[in-house]
Amino acid sequence: MLRRKLLTRIGLLIGVLVCGAVVAVVLLQRVVHNIDRVDQDTAFLTDSINDLSAAIYALEIQRLAENDAVPDPSAAIEAELDVESAIATLATHPITQAPDGQAAEVFARIATLASGFAKGYPQNQSGFTDDAQALAATIVLRGEIRNLEQIAAAYVSEERSHFGGHFRLLVLGLTLAAIVMVNASVVVLLHTVFMILRPVEQLVEASRELAQERFDVRVQIDGDDEFGELAHAYNHLAEQLAANEERKMDTLRQVAVALNHDLNNTLSAIELELRLVDRQTGGNPRLAERFQRMHASLDRVAKAVRSLTMVRRIVLTEYMPGQMMLDLEKSITTDDPNQPTPKPGNTTQGRLEVSSS
Repeated sequence: MLRRKLLTRIGLLIGVLVCGAVVAVVLLQRVVHNIDRVDQDTAFLTDSINDLSAAIYALEIQRLAENDAVPDPSAAIEAELDVESAIATLATHPITQAPDGQAAEVFARIATLASGFAKGYPQNQSGFTDDAQALAATIVLRGEIRNLEQIAAAYVSEERSHFGGHFRLLVLGLTLAAIVMVNASVVVLLHTVFMILRPVEQLVEASRELAQERFDVRVQIDGDDEFGELAHAYNHLAEQLAANEERKMDTLRQVAVALNHDLNNTLSAIELELRLVDRQTGGNPRLAERFQRMHASLDRVAKAVRSLTMVRRIVLTEYMPGQMMLDLEKSITTDDPNQPTPKPGNTTQGRLEVSSS
């Protein structure tokens, strides 16, 4: 279950990142394609207008040649064909095809003037009849060509500005989207890390408590994943260890009760005999001192046996190298500050009071 959650989260995160990268590449590719198209339009318009200007200039040379110069028919025909080719090329561009555009009007006038100018050569054909009319026509034609150049430059500048702004907005949007995706990825990864570290930390802390023989500690982990199963297993183990420890304590207390019962009877008999001996000796100070030492030793034995009935846990200390013994003082104490430590009562019957008088 935990493996499935991790794989699902990481898979979704990687899928979102990959999809975002693909979308970003597609959008950038589209914008770059539009920018390349604008550059191609710029080169196309510039080359076409320059070709038209060069063809008009070549035709001017033939049309406005000196009267005594011998015209070259082949050069004139080639110049006329170049003009027609340049006009046909410009006619394929969208800027000259828009019916309500300024560029289309200027291009229409250029096509009319260039056609008339070309047909006016030589002078014996219809069209221009003198050099003055041809010069005026070429001046008007060049003015219209300059107008078309300005319109084309404005069109290209507007297209570049439009796609440049679109490119900047796209880069800004992709940057913001990348920041959001990175932050979301960090949040998802941190949540995933905490989802793993929290139960691990609880289990480690509970294991430390278990090593200190604190069997009442329980791990609270909600969920039906591997950590939930591990917490359930730990709690079950702690309950079993606590039950086993309680059984040991019950057995030890039962043994202590039996020993305490037999020892109390024995101590009572010994103290009674000591009383009788003390009365028969008439209060001998030396014997009284010995009786007191004997009574103190018997009292320590009785106290040790009574302590066994109040053992809360088993605490062993090293009596000698390689030999452990039960530490009664620590065994009857508890780690719970709200629960007082029991004090052994005096159950010795017939306590001997010996005086030196």
